[in-house]
Amino acid sequence: MPRQSSTAELLASCLMMRSVLTNRVFRRILQNRGYLPRHTRPQSTLQLYRQAKLGNRANRAFTRPFLEWLTDTPKEPRMINSTPGMPLMSDLVEQLTRQLAPPPLEMLVKAWRSAIAWKLDRKEAVKKPEAAALIYTLEHILISRGKDEGRVLSTADIKKAMMTFNVLPNDDLEIHKAFAKALLHEIEVRRATKFDVDIAIPSSSLYPYVKVTCMNGDISEGRDLAIQNWKRTTDTSTQKLFTLCLEGSAFNKDLKSLEETLKVMEEHRVPMDAKSHKAVTTFYAKRDDVEKTKHWYAAPLAEGEEPLDTTNLEVIQFSRRNKQLEWFGSALQSVLMEHPTKRSWDSIFIWAAAIGRPVKEIGRMMDIMVERTKNGEKLSANGHTILGLVEFAYSIDDSSAAEAFVELGESKGVLLDETGFDLDALTFIRLIDLRIKNKDLQGALKAYRSLQSYEVDDNMDVPTINRLAVALCNAEPLDFDLVQSVVSDLERRQMILHPEALAALCKVHLKHDDFVSSHDLVNVHSYQYSYEERKMTRDAFLADFHNSTRNNSSAWDAYVNIRQCFPEMTGDEIYPLMGEFFRRKKPEHAIMVFRGMKEAAEHQQPPLEAYVQCFGGLAAAGNEEEFLRVYNYLKMDLVVDPNTRLRNALMQACMHCHQTRKVWDIWEDIDLSEEGPDRNSIVIILHACARSPYMQVETEVVWNNVIKYKVDITVEMYAAYLAARMRRHKYTEQLKMVEQMEEAVGLKPTVLVLAYLYNVDFTFDIKDKIAEWGKEKFPELWAELESYGVVEDVDEEYGSWTKQFNFDTKIKF
Repeated sequence: MPRQSSTAELLASCLMMRSVLTNRVFRRILQNRGYLPRHTRPQSTLQLYRQAKLGNRANRAFTRPFLEWLTDTPKEPRMINSTPGMPLMSDLVEQLTRQLAPPPLEMLVKAWRSAIAWKLDRKEAVKKPEAAALIYTLEHILISRGKDEGRVLSTADIKKAMMTFNVLPNDDLEIHKAFAKALLHEIEVRRATKFDVDIAIPSSSLYPYVKVTCMNGDISEGRDLAIQNWKRTTDTSTQKLFTLCLEGSAFNKDLKSLEETLKVMEEHRVPMDAKSHKAVTTFYAKRDDVEKTKHWYAAPLAEGEEPLDTTNLEVIQFSRRNKQLEWFGSALQSVLMEHPTKRSWDSIFIWAAAIGRPVKEIGRMMDIMVERTKNGEKLSANGHTILGLVEFAYSIDDSSAAEAFVELGESKGVLLDETGFDLDALTFIRLIDLRIKNKDLQGALKAYRSLQSYEVDDNMDVPTINRLAVALCNAEPLDFDLVQSVVSDLERRQMILHPEALAALCKVHLKHDDFVSSHDLVNVHSYQYSYEERKMTRDAFLADFHNSTRNNSSAWDAYVNIRQCFPEMTGDEIYPLMGEFFRRKKPEHAIMVFRGMKEAAEHQQPPLEAYVQCFGGLAAAGNEEEFLRVYNYLKMDLVVDPNTRLRNALMQACMHCHQTRKVWDIWEDIDLSEEGPDRNSIVIILHACARSPYMQVETEVVWNNVIKYKVDITVEMYAAYLAARMRRHKYTEQLKMVEQMEEAVGLKPTVLVLAYLYNVDFTFDIKDKIAEWGKEKFPELWAELESYGVVEDVDEEYGSWTKQFNFDTKIKF
């Protein structure tokens, strides 16, 4: 076997090699791989398989390029944990839209079932994009279904999908209602055609649809369904349909529909359960309607039910606001006399706290509760009792009373020594929320650590942990490790961050220029957000982008990150980013933003306002090359219809980008357009006449039209007219017109008028004479003008040296 060549021999032989081979050799030397003739490197079948499967990774695992330790290893993006089956259903929507072949029906049915099962197992709400994909897939399956069991959805599958509406997102529910209606319609069709054996539609199956309908604001439709089912059967499940109508009316603050539902319930003798009682009573209590609140709180409930704790707490707060605590105390005392329960005792304790009873006295009342226990029923204070008192104390912003109630619980043996309430996970969840609301982060973290030792059903703690993450992100000083520990707990459980939490966490990463982590967070957690929810996160990115403390390089990285994270942004949302670069005096970056819009998809094409902003920024920058490029874009744009505002910006850009000769053509387009010129148009064209030695006749044409059509003359218009006349007439005539300005047009001279006159002429001796005249006739105005400072530059269009006041006379767009 031939020996491996030494490095010296190899380098010497390279002098006679072809260039391609030389490059190959040197690359292998830099990779520490040396060089062997190809025929001396036999490879086994396994090696060939590994190379085909893994490429070059096997070799790279044991070597690294020279000085690689000086560079940071790039962070690999995290994988998206999407809902099972959802990517395939999303592909179906795209493929049918593009008129491509859809995925096999068996795969779609399996994906649909997997997504529904995932949502039901995790008690997770179906987001708006997911609901759209599910309803689209359902329609495709129903249209294309065959006889094979794997190609059709059973009635059980349809009913399972209905159960996903038991948990609803905090979003617009129009798509969810359409999805629920499609499911219900399919069940009715199968019942009519006897498609399936299990075709009954009990009230429990209608429950999800009525809930979506009522929460979406369509109370009348849900009420009609409730009436139809009540006429058929008067069981508890049908009564719950009316409860949903009341809750929907209260949620949408619809007084009319609430009263209509109550009237229908009275006509059909529908009993009121505790949840219906809560919906009605708290609705009137929040409106501070004393008469209706008293009436409905005293309304009889279904047999064996009493007002809920949350109802009592809301009524106590209502009574405190409206000075009705005496009435509420008498109502509770009557309940205690008839049938004392643990819930009524808890309400009495909160009422006692509301009327100002000291904590010790409330403790003695708890002892009395234990002594008055009858029929062997054991009543004693527990975590709910103390937590209700703490919640009331926080509701009136009395943190000292809240701590006193916590100490009372400890003295009664209700609380654990270190961690908190000795009850269930729900208690800790409520305690975390209360302490976050009261800005007690240390107490909230203490309760959170206690919560981690409990098994939480139905992921009830996820919203609270999201709120805790938001509070920690907004805390000063920021403890980033603590934030990461809370967020990692959710990610470990494969929970999706809520939009508020994602926005707050991204702000933290962006504040430290960690664009990779923020990009990963958006990819992992916002894939199933609705447009409004993604907008909440996007607003956090935009606020960081517009932060004036960012340097230009970091601002560009932030822009690239925004475009990568949010491809759904439209042209109307992108072009303000271009304005930020113009503000930073980085026109080359602004033009790259504009060109990126032109090269993007249809929904990201620049709108008319983008052209206006771009021409305005180019006028300030004076970049002729980029102006011509954007001007060509405009001429080839078949969507944007130029108006006067756009043509004004175009005239100003031509004037400041050494294309003054084109201004008159654009002015004629404005003059012949249906909209016609505005005051800014007149100022700009006169300003262009002042800058160009070839447009003296045009000056008088424009001004004669101003006089002819009796246009209200402004200071800017008259100043531009005087400056334009300086090119043809003696400067002394213009100075006399300034002195007689108030008599001629009824306007007094301003700093703007003096700046126009001084800046227009390129002759230094005339500028000096204008300065002497200004100091003599208008000393205060001239002193103010001198405060702007003087700049000297070369006019590239006409090749002359100029000296001007640093006074910006451009129109702002």
